[in-house]
Amino acid sequence: MAPLGALVLLTACATTTPESTKQDMLIEPHHASLQAQAGPESISAEPISAEPIPADQLLNLLTAEFATQYGDNLTALQSYQRQGAALNTPELLLSAQLAAERSQDIVAMEQNLQRWLTLFPGDINAQRASMRSAAAQGDGGRLFKEAQALFIANNDLSFLFAATNYLPHNAQLNHQFIIALSQARRSPKNHSALHKLALKFLDCQLQARTATKLVTRQMLIHCAQQITAATQARSSATHELLWRSSIQLTVQLLTQLRRHFEAIALLKQTTREQADAALKFDLARLLLNLDRPSARKTLDDVIKLDPNHHQAGLLLAVLHIDNSDIRSAQPLLGNIPEQSRWFSDAQYQLGRIADFYNQHKRALLHFRRVQPGIHFQRSMRRTGELLTQLYGLQEFDRWMRLQLRQYPEQSESFYLLDIALTGLERAPAVQLERLSAAVAKLPNSVKLNRHLAQQLEKSGDFVSAAKQWQRLLEIDPNHALAMSSLGNLKVSHLAQPEEGQALLYRASQIEPENPLVLNRLGWALFQLGDLEGALGRLLRAHSLNNNAVVASQLGEVYWQLEKPEKAINLWREALRRFPEARYVRDTIHRLDIDLNGVYE
Repeated sequence: MAPLGALVLLTACATTTPESTKQDMLIEPHHASLQAQAGPESISAEPISAEPIPADQLLNLLTAEFATQYGDNLTALQSYQRQGAALNTPELLLSAQLAAERSQDIVAMEQNLQRWLTLFPGDINAQRASMRSAAAQGDGGRLFKEAQALFIANNDLSFLFAATNYLPHNAQLNHQFIIALSQARRSPKNHSALHKLALKFLDCQLQARTATKLVTRQMLIHCAQQITAATQARSSATHELLWRSSIQLTVQLLTQLRRHFEAIALLKQTTREQADAALKFDLARLLLNLDRPSARKTLDDVIKLDPNHHQAGLLLAVLHIDNSDIRSAQPLLGNIPEQSRWFSDAQYQLGRIADFYNQHKRALLHFRRVQPGIHFQRSMRRTGELLTQLYGLQEFDRWMRLQLRQYPEQSESFYLLDIALTGLERAPAVQLERLSAAVAKLPNSVKLNRHLAQQLEKSGDFVSAAKQWQRLLEIDPNHALAMSSLGNLKVSHLAQPEEGQALLYRASQIEPENPLVLNRLGWALFQLGDLEGALGRLLRAHSLNNNAVVASQLGEVYWQLEKPEKAINLWREALRRFPEARYVRDTIHRLDIDLNGVYE
């Protein structure tokens, strides 16, 4: 089990919160939009109507959802809005909102939201959607006010935590949010003690995200410890969450200060006094690099405390795999349900296990269930390989069409996967046709344009290849590979030596240590008669990447410089290292050279 023992699960350390505590209770845009599919969050706080949706209207709704999934967002949104207007149900307004979010249409999001809030002002999903809309518009002040209002109305701190999840990647949103938070903390309003404590914690937490100075982190540790002490009684769920979160913040700051043993001691003491699954999980993660047996035991304790802590189950399974204990890992992975955020990671690991045991159909089943995320690209590649191996190119093509419709944002990756897996299986003309179609769909893709140019060059259509390389340079003017390829074509095939040489020099200035660029420049200089210039570039290319092509060309330069011993020694070594390569043999045949019986 050595290959599986090396598996690394990066996502196992992605969060410090328990699975049962939802940090972000907002509905993600890629989820299904029907009430039955969206789960409990799609149900309004107060039932609006007990009337069932008529069959014809339900059919229209499903048609709209299909259109959304397969790219026609505008049609879907308009259909949702029509149905929502006819039925006056929050479920269909939710569907319209999700369609607008998928298409990133901020205007439609806000218009639909205002109608939704007017018709159903008490709908919790409308209020959550309003937070999402505020974040999408970069309005940090509104985001804070709406999160604060939801926190006060529902006595649920997770709304404030959910709002902060939008901040890390948007400086303007973060700045405005912090200003609004500071104003709320200074406000003369009669906030409750719990409310003041929650705002204080939020302020400390946000400062901790950017704190770098030692004194600042120490001050924030003191702040977190004050909140821990103030919530020690834990008389409500909000007190409980604040208590746990303040300990986690203290641990985070201690580890940032490299005081790991203090962090571990704090968690050990806390979990001895209070059996808390989330804090035990944090302890297990800190123990991973110090004491793996203790980490496994602690993760076992986490699962006993909270059988639904799927992240703990996943991490424990990976540790079992790392210890070559597949028998213990499989049930843990199999117990992670589809609705869990860790389901994809579990399916990836199950696929790897099945692959290891050559259970290819089972592996295919697991890999196909992996959703976009850290393991998606590897899973899709293996899915494509298995489909081709088990069922042939026709089934692979059917699967590829489905993936392109289902994950349009991953189109480039799937086109590149098609090239990688089927390039040798298809006739060159077919491969060229598929590449051209892919570039037509994604005209600004650097990688696809590069592959098309290379395929055109390989087919001998040097004029079209040159145009394609030029197109790539319009997309990325400093693309050294495109520049050197175009320069090489102009020198070798298009009778434009001066233009080609200028391009090759520019490419070598952009990437002076790129062996391919040096090789092309050196060979172009050789063709133009500059043997000394060619020798310097090819020697450098040979030192960076000793392959058969460079060896054959460098040997020819030596031969023309009347240094036959160096040329012959270089070719002999190349033939020894690359016996299957044709480049050296072709060069020796062309020059009609006898290697004294070494090459017969």
